[in-house]
Amino acid sequence: MPKPKSDRDSWRLQVDRLGEAQARPGQFDASAPSGFDEIVVGKWLHLERMNTAGWWLRLGDREADIIVKPDGTAEVTWREEGF
Repeated sequence: MPKPKSDRDSWRLQVDRLGEAQARPGQFDASAPSGFDEIVVGKWLHLERMNTAGWWLRLGDREADIIVKPDGTAEVTWREEGF
C-alpha cells in the first residue's frame, strides 16, 4: 500500500461486532488515491467531506463546519441551531 502524502490523505474506520464485547475490532485502512468521503452511523453521527479542506459534521442535534488547515490542525465552528 503506498504511503499517504500527508495525514489528510489517510483515514481509518474501526468497527466492532455488535453483541461481542470481547471481539477484536476490525480495521479498514485506506490511503491515497482512495479517499474518505462520508461516514454515517445511525441518526446520531454524519461526517461528510465538502471539499479539499472542508467537512460538515452532525453529532446528535448539533452541526459543525470543520476546516482542516495546511498544518493539519482543524478549525471547528459549531452552528447555533441544529438541523
